[in-house]
Amino acid sequence: MRSWKPTLALVLAVTAARLAYLLWLCPYALIEDEAHYWEWARHLDWSYYSKGPGIAWTIAASTAIAGDTEFGVRLLAPVFGALAALGIAGLAGDAFGSARVRFFAAALVLLSPVFQFASLLITIDGPMLACWALGAWAGWRALNGGRTGAWAGLGAAVAAGFLFKYTAILLVPGVLLYALLVRPRVRPAHMLLALAVALLGLVPIVVWNAQHGWATVHHLLGHLGLKAGDLPPEELAGAEPYSPLWTLGYLGLAVVMMGFPALLALYAGWDARRRPGDDPARRAALYCLCGAAPVLAFYLLVSFFTDVQPNWIVGAYVTLLALAAVAAAERVSIHRRTAWRLTLVVGLVAGLGMLRLDWVAQLPGLEGRVNPGRLFSAPAIARDVQKIREQLRDETGLEPIIMAEHYGRASLLAFYLPDHPTVYSCSAQMIGRRNQYDLWADTDLDDPKLLGRPAIILRSHDEFWPDAFERQERFGPLPSDHKTGRPVYIGYGYRGF
Repeated sequence: MRSWKPTLALVLAVTAARLAYLLWLCPYALIEDEAHYWEWARHLDWSYYSKGPGIAWTIAASTAIAGDTEFGVRLLAPVFGALAALGIAGLAGDAFGSARVRFFAAALVLLSPVFQFASLLITIDGPMLACWALGAWAGWRALNGGRTGAWAGLGAAVAAGFLFKYTAILLVPGVLLYALLVRPRVRPAHMLLALAVALLGLVPIVVWNAQHGWATVHHLLGHLGLKAGDLPPEELAGAEPYSPLWTLGYLGLAVVMMGFPALLALYAGWDARRRPGDDPARRAALYCLCGAAPVLAFYLLVSFFTDVQPNWIVGAYVTLLALAAVAAAERVSIHRRTAWRLTLVVGLVAGLGMLRLDWVAQLPGLEGRVNPGRLFSAPAIARDVQKIREQLRDETGLEPIIMAEHYGRASLLAFYLPDHPTVYSCSAQMIGRRNQYDLWADTDLDDPKLLGRPAIILRSHDEFWPDAFERQERFGPLPSDHKTGRPVYIGYGYRGF
């Protein structure tokens, strides 16, 4: 079976179902990251405080098609999911010379909870994974045939992936590691072409950072808790010292996040190890392992500085799923068949459960253990704020300022309040980390036009508030807030920070 038709049919059917779900059936409000990237799309630029411009350009394009709606924001998420599945399937089919392996590679991607999540919500991970998958496929073709188009494709995938998430650059050392171990014949002109195209992805980010004091560099260093980062001195002084649990937790996370396909990849890698050194299947398996190694090694190092988050290592699963597809397709032993069946069951259960987490939360034994509130509460919170806004407007005759300590809550309010108003983030003013709101002119809390106006302030917790207002009153938590301990304050006569 050499045809692409079964693989294309599977991917297109699932993608169509996902688009239909998002359009007609999805009950979820935007999460904080989605809303914040939508705010970026309203302020198109070369780059942004914490990420490249790829996600903002993507949402700007999708909302131009479908409007400023939840579906409009998420429109391209299933498309990127399809591209990731096709890229990994293409790599597996070419590397292992089997259309059956290609089909099972696509199936593994579609069954993976990580890829399922990234194909429904529009965060930076979905587009980055699509670019990584297409780049890994292009890299294999470039090193095993050396056509100009494959090298250009590799460079383009790295450039595009970097615009979404900086860790996409870790695709490059994986390809280079394989090249150093196998030493294929490579024309220097082709490598220079790939490098030149890849560097195009750096241009907008470097230009923007040069104009903004290398803000992204300070932000990334802040993630590591280093003095040159953007953490305020108070937070830096209170940072937790290294805990061995960070590293142990990371090692467990790397396996758990991938799930049972990790066993399939292990089986396939072990089989390939027993083949002769020049065997094509052994080389293909080596390429897949080399593709994952830099990501896993890099975040192992990071685990000595901070607690690694689950989505940071997703790039490693691209080539590992291509390798796992070999064992899934062959299933020559009971262990492989069992691992595949468990992958199928877990993937289907997770995929279906993901569609209605509010129903899952009501299942016996899960009451109180699963809290999907963050996926539902944003519209209701915005309605609560709108009521206060109208009352304060009637009371003072002035338009209230709306500010939230966390950039995510500010973005959700900007999206869900009826007129998509300008909302301000006061994190930096409250001795927190800076964010993109601190760099936009229209969200500058030092704007003289704001002086004297009342304000609605959404806080993360109760604590002393600086003398930024003539007077202030504690309103209390919002009725619709799914989290406790997050009060709202009313300020009168804004004086500035």
